[in-house]
Amino acid sequence: MAEVYLFMDSVSRAKVYFDQGSKLTNQKPEYQAFLFITGATLHIRNGHLDSAQFLTLQAMELFKNIPVGAENRLRSFTILAEIAQKKGNPAKAEQYYRQGLAEAKSNFKNKNREIAYLLSDAGVFYQTRGQLPRALECFQAALIQSFPNFNDTDFRQNPTLEAIPLESQALRAALGKAQVLLKMPAKSNEAEARRKNAAHCFDIAFAVATRLRQTYGNDADKLAQAASLHKDYQLAVLNLHSLYTATGDQLYLERLFSLIEQTKAQALTDALQQQRALALAGIPAEILEKEGHLRLELAAYTHALAEAELAKDSARMSDMKKQDRNPTKKYDGFLVDLQKRYPQFRKYLEAGVSADFPSVSGALPDSTALLSWFDAGDRYLLLGVFRGKLYYDHVMRNAEFDRRLSEFISLTADLNKQQNDPASFFREATFLGESLLPSFWTEARKLVIVPDGLLCYLPFEVLLTAPQAPIDYSSAPYLLRRCAVDYLWTAKLLVAPPLELHTRGLVHFAPFASAEPRNLPMLSHSLADVPESIGADRIEGVSATSTAFVRQAAQFQTIHLSTHAHAGRAGEPGIEFFDRRFPMQEVYAQRLRASLVCLSACETGVGVFSGGEGVLSLARAFAYAGAQSLVAGLWQVNDQATATIFSAFYENLKHGIPKSEALRQAKLAQLDAAGSDALKAPYYWAAFTFNGTDGVVDVSEKWTVLWYWMLGGLLLSLVLFWGWRGRRQGRGAHG
Repeated sequence: MAEVYLFMDSVSRAKVYFDQGSKLTNQKPEYQAFLFITGATLHIRNGHLDSAQFLTLQAMELFKNIPVGAENRLRSFTILAEIAQKKGNPAKAEQYYRQGLAEAKSNFKNKNREIAYLLSDAGVFYQTRGQLPRALECFQAALIQSFPNFNDTDFRQNPTLEAIPLESQALRAALGKAQVLLKMPAKSNEAEARRKNAAHCFDIAFAVATRLRQTYGNDADKLAQAASLHKDYQLAVLNLHSLYTATGDQLYLERLFSLIEQTKAQALTDALQQQRALALAGIPAEILEKEGHLRLELAAYTHALAEAELAKDSARMSDMKKQDRNPTKKYDGFLVDLQKRYPQFRKYLEAGVSADFPSVSGALPDSTALLSWFDAGDRYLLLGVFRGKLYYDHVMRNAEFDRRLSEFISLTADLNKQQNDPASFFREATFLGESLLPSFWTEARKLVIVPDGLLCYLPFEVLLTAPQAPIDYSSAPYLLRRCAVDYLWTAKLLVAPPLELHTRGLVHFAPFASAEPRNLPMLSHSLADVPESIGADRIEGVSATSTAFVRQAAQFQTIHLSTHAHAGRAGEPGIEFFDRRFPMQEVYAQRLRASLVCLSACETGVGVFSGGEGVLSLARAFAYAGAQSLVAGLWQVNDQATATIFSAFYENLKHGIPKSEALRQAKLAQLDAAGSDALKAPYYWAAFTFNGTDGVVDVSEKWTVLWYWMLGGLLLSLVLFWGWRGRRQGRGAHG
């Protein structure tokens, strides 16, 4: 219990349980030793270093006489070294590391993970002390302990990528070695070899991370891993960038492209790959149904846990995390068992999806250019793909650039500033257009943009493509006028084979069309989002409940939600139905078969940015649930302007125009319509963006349960007719 609360950063609650444990008598030595180690960690967090040292030494004495004691003594040396460092005594810290390594050498004849941990900790210590050769020696030794078939002490050698262990210490050792290699001074004739060695170490580390991630059943662990590795991804990207700029070798640029895409939307692509594996592995329907029940149970649990965290109810959180009440472990165990029973399921899971340059280039039409951005810390790197060529560009970041970008993103959602000072808007839109739009895209008719960092919140369509100052909003040379724009979380979505949908028709949920349940404002124009000529199945008012959505949404190829939404500023993100808020975790748990989901609600395209994953928005949640593409909003727009755009959008779709182009033409129609120029400000038309895989979608074919019954009745009538006719013919021949 004390460890649980330490993990949750609740030091005061951890101390309560540690004190209770300390009062217990006649405990087994191993329990007492582990309690002392937990207490030492608690005291270190509180700054009580002498007490931490005392408890660690007591634990080490107990570990001498228990079966698992030798390994845990190695961990204890690491704790003592940490205490010595915090006391400002690096010589003592080094002494503890040396004692631990000497004890490991005498007690362990075979390779051992605890030795690898100790060596990696020692490597970090020497690295922080600037003793880089000694640090490199420790990390190389840690790699030897981590990889069963690798025994080379020469730091120029590395393990192969063919046998990647499922061990976190292998990840730490490979990352540590890469970092030290990049810090060590090298002669000019050795620089490329040193960077290539570091690049190989990063490849090893990220391969280990991928294997570890595949064992995580829940997104929280995957997101935590991606966030913890984000700085390492940046370092690895900058290393390949340096190799490319120093040599001009196109192979380094292609490796850079693959690495950048590897770092993006990992949890999302894992989820889509799992859905594909479940659908294609030949798993019986009753087992798939059980998976669905466990998934929904896990979603409810995760939502309840988020509420407890928001309320800072640590007692409830602790109770929920007990093993017998934790659906996460149940679902994880179910997936592990599924892999054992159905090898094809495991094969699909482990296959993964990679986005290398040849495969992405082959997936793009000649008229489409890809712009993939990466926030490398000190710059935004751009890798572009157009007509079989790979392009490179970058924008250096500084405080001034970041300020202007951030303020412009805020300006796009600020109607008052746009109407009071259009000149400022045009100036900044021109500056960012010149900074962020490379030269090679100009012949493209569509841009596919994979943003990163703060660029995830920027609607690129509003950037200006000509330097002259516009006269008014309606005639400004927006990027929108040049081409359609499609946003992706990762280019992997371009090459991942989609599942067959087997769905038709459009369903329109409008819970607030004529009522104000739970004091939420009425959206009186929301029914106009989808024109009557489309023939959508309309579910409105009191009928538009979360239950209705869960039961019916998966039957339709296109789903339109005219409602309110929350990006998570006050509580968990969610989308509103007549009866309740539908939290993001429940969206994740759905299994939609939709070509298109339109979220006619405010801020469905924004959320918290998670390094290595992207913006955790409601739009991403629907993509996670299986939606192949989405239209989502970046800010709140009045429902009349929203209805104008969506109505035109659906009319364009009805005429066979691809989704991204249909949205572009709907926006242009609003810009070119008669009326005040003040109503042409980007605030009114730029909020909604297209995300996901493009293509044509049939929105005019109504396909409801009633139609299924009518078709079934027709087939039954035909069967009966032919049976009756056959009997008559048979009687006629016999007579």
